[in-house]
Amino acid sequence: MIGFVVGSSFASRHVAGARCDLRSRRQAQAEAAVDTEKATQLENLQKLTVVVEDTGDFDTIRKHRPVDATTNPSLIYAAASMEQYRALVATAINYAQKSADTKESQLVVARDKLSTLFGAEITKIVPGYVSTEVDARLSFDTEASVEKAYELLRMYEEVGVGKDRILIKLASTWEGLKACEILEKDGVSCNMTLIFSLAQAAVAAEVGATLVSPFVGRILDWNKKEYGVESYAPEEDPGVISVKNIFNYYKCHDYK
Repeated sequence: MIGFVVGSSFASRHVAGARCDLRSRRQAQAEAAVDTEKATQLENLQKLTVVVEDTGDFDTIRKHRPVDATTNPSLIYAAASMEQYRALVATAINYAQKSADTKESQLVVARDKLSTLFGAEITKIVPGYVSTEVDARLSFDTEASVEKAYELLRMYEEVGVGKDRILIKLASTWEGLKACEILEKDGVSCNMTLIFSLAQAAVAAEVGATLVSPFVGRILDWNKKEYGVESYAPEEDPGVISVKNIFNYYKCHDYK
């Protein structure tokens, strides 16, 4: 099954269907009969799709009640700076000091351990997947990316979280996509991030990625800077157009 996460603090995960049109989605939207006067924008969105939140803050996740959650090192760093998460940071540091010899290796282990500790806590809040990111510096090394993915899953297993609750987040470089192919064949679900083109999304589908994450905002930013445009109408937003093209491609080619 392939889903979408659109890069933002809130996102929606759409499952690609079998028909090459959007009639079923439009029908679902019509049947939802959303009462916009009584419901918030988030509540309306939840009636139409699967909401995913991109944060490391547990309180924010509890407030918004998404189905899935995704994290990245910058989000974990921001959350780890908060007073209420000091115990998790201390646990990660203690684990690293016992598991690695050098300061450099301890830093790597502590970072990975902290990511999985946060992820494990988030699995207690959301019913679906939690995405945990492989070190971006490994994005051009397939073997190292696969090895890191298994290290993260092992750390999750140590705290009682199975791989069925985790998405391994990989950059959509060629090497990252090949790592995804290896992992998915072994039953490890992957979230392919840093998708800026239909070509990347197409390969992600071919290698069996569970989830793809097009970077709508970054595509918009690049086009605004490249062409000197201050703003785009919603229907002309290059990022939105990119996601529509990917969605329609998946529908037409029956990726599920």
